[in-house]
Parts: sequence; C-alpha cells; structure tokens
Amino acid sequence: MEMDVFAELFGSKEKARLIRFFLFNTQMTVSVSELAKKNKLQVTETRKALRSLLKIDFVREKTKKNKKQYSLHLEFPYISQLHHLISASNTLEQCKNLSRLRRSPAVKFAAVSGLFTDSQKSVVDLLIVVSDVRRAKIDKSIEYIEAEVGKEIRYALLDVEEFKYRMEMLDRFLKDFFEGKYEEIVNRMPALPRVIQSLQKK
Repeated sequence: MEMDVFAELFGSKEKARLIRFFLFNTQMTVSVSELAKKNKLQVTETRKALRSLLKIDFVREKTKKNKKQYSLHLEFPYISQLHHLISASNTLEQCKNLSRLRRSPAVKFAAVSGLFTDSQKSVVDLLIVVSDVRRAKIDKSIEYIEAEVGKEIRYALLDVEEFKYRMEMLDRFLKDFFEGKYEEIVNRMPALPRVIQSLQKK
C-alpha cells in the first residue's frame, strides 16, 4: 500500500518543528535529546515525531558510540519543494514566541528584518533595545524564537543609551537597518518614529 507522505509529514507541532530544523540544518547530525532541547520539545514527543519521519525516509538514523543520531536524508524526493514552501511562508506571523519580547517591560524597542521579512540585505534578523540588559532572559527568549523558525537567528542587543547615541551619530548599522525592510514588534519610545524618519533622510 502506498504511503501518504504528506499526511505523515504534517499533523503536529513537533513534526513541523523537526521538519523546519532538518531543512535549515542539512548537514547536522543530532541525538533525540539534542533535537528536543534545540526545538523546545519533550523528548517523548520528539521520539514520536521522529518515528513518523523515519517511516517516510525524511530522516536517517545511525548509531555512533552506542547513541542513535539523526540527520536529513538528502535524497528525500520532496526536499526542494518543502524548503521552498517553508522559506516562502510568513515566518513573522508564524513565530508566536516574538510575543515574549512584547511582554517584557525591559524591552523598549524591537523590530524584525532579514529572515522574518525576506530581506536578503539585512545583516540582522532582530534588533532589540532594552533598558535593563539581563542577557540570560533575552537569550532564553531567542532560544524559543529559534525553536519556532528552525534555525539560529542573527540579532543585535543594545541598551537604550547606546541606541540613542548611535542614532545621533548616524551609525551605519542602524541607518542600513531602518532604510531596509523591517517591522516593529515593540515600540515604547514615542519619539523614535520621528528620529527614524530623520535618520532615513540623511
């Protein structure tokens, strides 16, 4: 009986995250525990999703030092179509964990570009301006965002004073960012839109 490949591919958050992860990390070989950690999933659910993906030969399993490892099967027939589908989908709308930045009172401004807006020229995917640089909390939020999108994201973290200073100095990085394609996630700096407009004109 012919297997319904697409019925097996989709159907759970766990499966969707693993598909994204393997498609964006084609050369990576990882264990179940590593997969669960990187994708913020339970090990039990990760194993279940892996079994489904193994069944259709989307991933390959090998044993190294008595430990099972998994990687993308590079000859899977629908890789290019799936990669195109995932790359073309609206990453910004799908990434629910960006709301973590909105909930943090320390985050005064945050905007996405690059991966989230399909902007090839942007050097970062996420710009964050904070009043209190608690790196561990920001890093934890980034981990959850990366788990949703399936790959590491490039981000810049600035405190408010440094951000204001660099804006006043017409910093090239910030000028390029705001002249490119971006979308605001958080803006608790009322005067910023006027400053950005001024920066873009110079």
